[in-house]
Amino acid sequence: MRNSLTSICFLILIFSPSIGYMQTLSSDSIQYLLLNESDPKVKTDLLYALGDQQQNLDSAHNYYRQARDYAQQNNYALGEAKYASHAIGILNQQGKFKEALEIALKGLEDYKKLSSPKNLSIAYLNVGSQWEYFSDYKTAAEYYIKAKKIADSLGDKVTLRTINNNLGSVFISMGELEKGIFYAEKALGLAENLQDKNAMLSPLYNLAEAAFEQGNVDQALTYISRFEKLSIENKNTYDIADAKLSKAKILSKRDFQTAKSLLDEAIKIGESENYPY
Repeated sequence: MRNSLTSICFLILIFSPSIGYMQTLSSDSIQYLLLNESDPKVKTDLLYALGDQQQNLDSAHNYYRQARDYAQQNNYALGEAKYASHAIGILNQQGKFKEALEIALKGLEDYKKLSSPKNLSIAYLNVGSQWEYFSDYKTAAEYYIKAKKIADSLGDKVTLRTINNNLGSVFISMGELEKGIFYAEKALGLAENLQDKNAMLSPLYNLAEAAFEQGNVDQALTYISRFEKLSIENKNTYDIADAKLSKAKILSKRDFQTAKSLLDEAIKIGESENYPY
């Protein structure tokens, strides 16, 4: 479980109220708006929003590149910097972790040049997340702490939820279970306070991992079953597959046949949805 993409989180950097509005539009509506839009800032955001609408990972990444290139051509530095937080999610799902790290580092350097502390905090967070994929937990924690200092100063509960979750993941991976549980519970509490079901997933996953490492199979199953229920409600096949993988590991010594069946189901989802990881 500890190497799963689900145990750690990224944040897409949000810069203006208009982006939230764009995310409610259909692909056809965004395409129509793009035809007549001349404002570089708005057009860049429309291209990112169009990428967010795509089911196919390559198509999504193509629109993100278009947004980045258009922003660069029109001297819109903030729009160019946004590319990193959009692209790394795609690259991680494709198993391209090295490329994702390079892009995350580039994004961090871009934000250091801009006056945007909230987004700088998220950029530190995303770089830390990439180092965690390489099991460099010490470096990951260093970036998370830098992100947390900024988020604390801003009182940014959304970003703090993710940072606490990722710190929980790091400490659990290092075997410091009590610290890991402390941060994971803080993350889950913030997610519940925000009434954000998606945000509850990663801390639940991490708490299941910690309970399993402590030998508490029943508690681990309780956490991962709640994770699975939310994943099904969200109709997120990636998370559903991760739930099956996690539950299989938890059950592996108690019910081998059920664990094997769960792994078979996860493989089928991975193959049908083209999830190399």
